[in-house]
Amino acid sequence: MRSLSGIGVKTGIRYALVVVLIITVIYMYYISTTSSTKTGESDIMTINIGPARENALVVTPAWVAESAANDVSLVDISLGLYQGDLHLTDAHIRGLPILAATRRNEIASYMMSISNKSRELLKADIKNNIQQRLPGAIVVGQRKCGTHALKDFFNVHPQLRAGTIPVEPIFFSWSKVYSTGLERYRQMMPFTESSQVTIEKSPEYFESSMAVTKMRKDLKNVKILIALRDPVERILSDFVQEIKLAEVQNRKSPWGYNDFERVIVRSDGRLNEKSKLIQGSRYVVHVARWVNAFGLNNVHFIDGDILIKDPLTEMKKIETFLGVDPVYDDETFVYDHEKGFMCIAKPYYYCLPDSKGRQHPTVKAETKKKLYNYLKPFTEELFRKYHRFDWPVYE
Repeated sequence: MRSLSGIGVKTGIRYALVVVLIITVIYMYYISTTSSTKTGESDIMTINIGPARENALVVTPAWVAESAANDVSLVDISLGLYQGDLHLTDAHIRGLPILAATRRNEIASYMMSISNKSRELLKADIKNNIQQRLPGAIVVGQRKCGTHALKDFFNVHPQLRAGTIPVEPIFFSWSKVYSTGLERYRQMMPFTESSQVTIEKSPEYFESSMAVTKMRKDLKNVKILIALRDPVERILSDFVQEIKLAEVQNRKSPWGYNDFERVIVRSDGRLNEKSKLIQGSRYVVHVARWVNAFGLNNVHFIDGDILIKDPLTEMKKIETFLGVDPVYDDETFVYDHEKGFMCIAKPYYYCLPDSKGRQHPTVKAETKKKLYNYLKPFTEELFRKYHRFDWPVYE
């Protein structure tokens, strides 16, 4: 009897252990499924944002890979989670879903997971009136004139914050986006202190009369930043951008072929003046709308050609225009011989991605001359009215 009862006890213990194991597995599975987001992505990971603030949020590896190129601030998102007012589950960056926890119990779990030091830093940020604000300045364009570099250079300055979600909100130029309301637009902005200037960037605004009208209505005191460059070089860059974008998206280019000469020159040898590429370089037509709406004192011009070769010169002018402290100096930028252009050297080392500075197509001298001559009256009027820039007007 004793041996039988001993066997019974041992067997009972084994059964109990098996039951506990099964319950544990079921519980862990339940936790893993209920804590994930509902975006249809199961491959998630926790990433760190540096020694000061660990375990910021859970995102997809694909999003992590894109975050550097898109300059999305993980600090911004972690602050949003902490405050409980970030709702980005359905937002996208270049088509990639953001897996952001937005429920308060997940926020609480996040706060429990970070170190005391990180928690105190976050609380200090909130105390310093960190919040999402409407922009104090907007880079409205033009495409392929250095606007991406500008965004990167802004974030070097402690009083300037650029980095919206999505990267280019296009809020004022698309009726569907604009209809979501100004509060939704505010939620696209980075978190800033009251002493910082929030900066948005959407080059698509430059040619949009709708953007001028809507922006003037909703943001009367916003500062306008317009980056321009040699108009013919801009056309070439824009063409290359469209070709590369089509390749990445596995589709045909907007013209159905990749021959620059065919796109720009008609069969009779005359320029295709209606081409969007050419229209985008008739700068003075578009600039006039912005100046008329906001006043010349609230519009600042940036020479995109100088910005790439000598960013310090242009960034110092921007500091003055925006009324922030002088921070950019001779140590902020350095020429990277491997990349072939200027990079950020202080307070961290960063170069623009390889997608910048693409090789331009070979263009006939005759075609370039036609372009310069066509654009000459627009370029000269720009020089005359605004006393800025120094490009060739013809060859």
